[in-house]
Amino acid sequence: MRDLIDEIKMYGLLHKDVISKLIHKKYYYQSSETYANTLFNLRDVKQANKIYWEEILLRAHFASVTSIMRNEKWLSGIIMSIETNNFIVFSASLRGFLESVTDSCYSLSSPFDFTNNYKNIKQAVDGNLSKYLISQELEEKLIHFQFAAKSDKSGIKHNQPLSATDYIRMFDQHSDINTKKLYSKLCEVVHPAHDSISYFKTNVRETENFEYSITKNTQDDLHIEIIISEYRDVISNLLKLSLSTPFIYLKILNLFEIDLVQSEYIDSCIFNNLINEDVWIEVLGMVRKSYEL
Repeated sequence: MRDLIDEIKMYGLLHKDVISKLIHKKYYYQSSETYANTLFNLRDVKQANKIYWEEILLRAHFASVTSIMRNEKWLSGIIMSIETNNFIVFSASLRGFLESVTDSCYSLSSPFDFTNNYKNIKQAVDGNLSKYLISQELEEKLIHFQFAAKSDKSGIKHNQPLSATDYIRMFDQHSDINTKKLYSKLCEVVHPAHDSISYFKTNVRETENFEYSITKNTQDDLHIEIIISEYRDVISNLLKLSLSTPFIYLKILNLFEIDLVQSEYIDSCIFNNLINEDVWIEVLGMVRKSYEL
């Protein structure tokens, strides 16, 4: 158990380091009317491409940075709850962390859209691409990440979010990590139901026909240990993905060499030693191949 707790704390520090050293950007988006006027009335395809892809890069940067920031907050809760032996806060924080990671993995699941089309996208943001180019799936996922919300007071749906179980189901389908069982266990503790209060009491049977319960001092450290021991592989994999998924995105954005999304620190960050080298070699190979097509 100790090695996983050390890993949790290490990832907490890595998240904090990235957040403290990233240069935060201004995220600006032109109105739909301005974009439509550029494309249809002015018939300026090059400028329309520039507007579109600059905004896609900005949305990807925003999703990556805020994913890291949000994951760090949940990790802080997990670490604090372990240090203070608070099982309910541990369960709530781990559940929030799981939901946060699976949400980010859903929205940031298309990094190769950037690398496969690197040449054209680079030309677009430089204002030199004369053929109209969009990526609807990539655009929809990034907008969903930023603006997904339940219906407003008028009942109108705006980028309706998926349920947490939907994110988790899709995550489990596309990974080797089965988070569903852990999530169900954490929900049982966090929801105001039997498992959220059962560990506060002990049942005592005096006779065959008579028993009673009595409240007790909880063994939070034991309950935390059980979760960590039983789901250590799942938690460890979530820790890796909590940083590697948005980190890879930020490294890909750096390849475009534009100040809008440039984060020089990313390429020198110690986390580079922990990401899968083969994945990054594949990314660079796709970039080179985009010039051959």
